[in-house]
Amino acid sequence: MAKRKPAKDHREVIALLDRYKCSVPFHAVRTRFIGSICSPVDPVAPLQTLKNLWDGEFPAFDAIEDVNHLLNTLINGLWSELTAHQNPEYPFRLTPLITKPTPDSLRLLALTRQQEIEGFVEGVFGHHESLDFPESAHHAMQVLQDLRGMFSGAVHLLDNPNPQDDDSSLPGLVSNLNKISHILEADMNVAIQSFARARVQGNTLKYQTDRTKENLA
Repeated sequence: MAKRKPAKDHREVIALLDRYKCSVPFHAVRTRFIGSICSPVDPVAPLQTLKNLWDGEFPAFDAIEDVNHLLNTLINGLWSELTAHQNPEYPFRLTPLITKPTPDSLRLLALTRQQEIEGFVEGVFGHHESLDFPESAHHAMQVLQDLRGMFSGAVHLLDNPNPQDDDSSLPGLVSNLNKISHILEADMNVAIQSFARARVQGNTLKYQTDRTKENLA
């Protein structure tokens, strides 16, 4: 049975992202990091992945201590923590959300999942437009593409409600989005484990995926 690692307190990470006006929300930072960690791109570049959170350039710092604090918290802390999810005994978990049958709560869930997928894809690809994937990872990434469309569609629907609709369908939408979230989490872990096995075994990567053509991000 897969083990769940104890929950970490990420308030310091979130505070730093806010302090330096990072436009990438924390839940998407997590998936971007794990995507970069497992990516078939070699070598893995944690500093570049971190800089890309600010469009390729670190924010302005007041002192060298601030630089060290950011690196220690996000690389020695969060990044190192996420590397454990390459072990199948500790699968990666999406950001937990308690969703109520209200439009605002449902929109938050759908948007969070959409951004988590986009962060993962960005981390996997980096600056590359196409990569060769193992077969299982290729299929998992195709599933993520489809799920991104579903979550994006849900956000659009919730942003543009039909005035004739009532709230009776919202509990069913909560259930459906939660089920889709479980599928997303499972297939994200399929991709993570597929990439990890390919690295260890030195397997030939078989399937080319173009993120622009297939609208993965």
